[in-house]
Parts: sequence; structure tokens; C-alpha cells
Amino acid sequence: MSWKDVIKMPPIQNPRKDKKYPNDNLSMEEYEELFEDVVDPEIEKMAKDMDRTVAYVTLNELGMSKDKAAEIANKLYAKKGYGKIYASGNKLIFNLERN
Repeated sequence: MSWKDVIKMPPIQNPRKDKKYPNDNLSMEEYEELFEDVVDPEIEKMAKDMDRTVAYVTLNELGMSKDKAAEIANKLYAKKGYGKIYASGNKLIFNLERN
């Protein structure tokens, strides 16, 4: 096989496509406990710094997929004064609104 053959090879499938997320199928009570243990301390820590406008946790810390983490976070933290809650890259991000 020459280098020309390698260039013509088709793209490979994303090796992380079938990654399993252990915390994507918890009960709402279990989600509340997980977010209390992992997310709330980070929000409190980052909110103390008045220059910070966001708080975040990694999706690895939560053991959740982007879509599921954003969905649950928006349910749990709805109408609690956050500008926006979303997942981007490997982070679940909370916009901290200022009073």
C-alpha cells in the first residue's frame, strides 16, 4: 500500500459515537442529589468571585451527555435567577445574572 492509497481511504466513524453515560437514566430524585453534590458547590464557589459571569461543571463530573445534562439542569434550576443554562463542549454552563 502506498501513501496514495491512504489518502483515498474513506473517513472513519467517530470512535466516541457510542459512548455510554452512566447518569443519563436516573430518577429525578437521583438527579437532584447528583446536582446538589456536584453542581451546587461549583456555582457557590464561582459566584463568590464578583468578576465571574458563569459557573460550570464538566460533563465528565456529572457522567452525563450534553443534551441530558442541559435538560435536567434547566428543569432543576428554572426560575432561580440564571440567565441561561446550556451545555457546550464538555461543560454544563450557568450564566450568573447580577442583581
